[in-house]
Amino acid sequence: MTVLVTGAASPLGRLFVPWLRTRRGEDVVATARRTGTNPELNICDVCVREQLASTLDAVRPSLIFHLAARYSGNLDSDLSVNAWSARTLLELLGEQEFSARLVLLGSAAEYGLVNPAENPVPESRRLAPMSIYGLTKAFQTQVGSYFASVHGRDVVVARLFNLYAPGLPDRLFVGRVQRMIDAIKQGTRDRFMVGNLESVRDYVSAEQAFEQLSAIADRGLAGEIYHVASGVPTSMRDLLDRMLREAGLDWGAVESSASHAPRAGCDVPVIYADVRKTIALQPEDTTR
Repeated sequence: MTVLVTGAASPLGRLFVPWLRTRRGEDVVATARRTGTNPELNICDVCVREQLASTLDAVRPSLIFHLAARYSGNLDSDLSVNAWSARTLLELLGEQEFSARLVLLGSAAEYGLVNPAENPVPESRRLAPMSIYGLTKAFQTQVGSYFASVHGRDVVVARLFNLYAPGLPDRLFVGRVQRMIDAIKQGTRDRFMVGNLESVRDYVSAEQAFEQLSAIADRGLAGEIYHVASGVPTSMRDLLDRMLREAGLDWGAVESSASHAPRAGCDVPVIYADVRKTIALQPEDTTR
């Protein structure tokens, strides 16, 4: 099987592409808007219809993981990548002489503010995003649902919660803490500051996320949404404690500051996923 991965230069893509090749033995064509010095990446700007069309014609994939995403905070810019590129892909797939399944990567940010009593959150919960990223990903979900129901496209949405993996960007708590821990271990700082640690999130390891993405791609029903998550509520405090212990550090390296807390009205106190629908797709040995 030939697999096409967009957004392969992203933190998720950089880990997922090697996993696909080693664990699934797939012929993977990895694309990104810019290739940098990576000779294994192929240039494809998902916002340019002609580039997507020529890539599909050349690769003729059986499966596509659409990981390309943007977090600029600009609605027009983020819409172009996070939603309209999915529309373009789905339109182009209807013009091809081959069939391909499309897996769209969604986000828990689509849910917005969740009442603690609503947890664990099911895939059917209404979408009420509170960020531009969440809004544009919600649009992508609707685009996928429309093309599945109206045009019969083979598309599924894999809604990712919080990834726990190396190399994440500073805008994410895990990436920010990883960078500061590295600085302490390198001797360039003694301590670091954190804000609110009482928020509860659903963190999923890269390995678990990839197993779930694989199961969704293989056995998910067209037009459906599936969570990519652990289903385990974890406070930021417990997560930070784990990261400190893994790095051989203690809480003496941490200083709490209210100025590092999230902006009022933008933080979701508790959110974690109902993963029963996804687990039902997985072989038993990958859910332990």
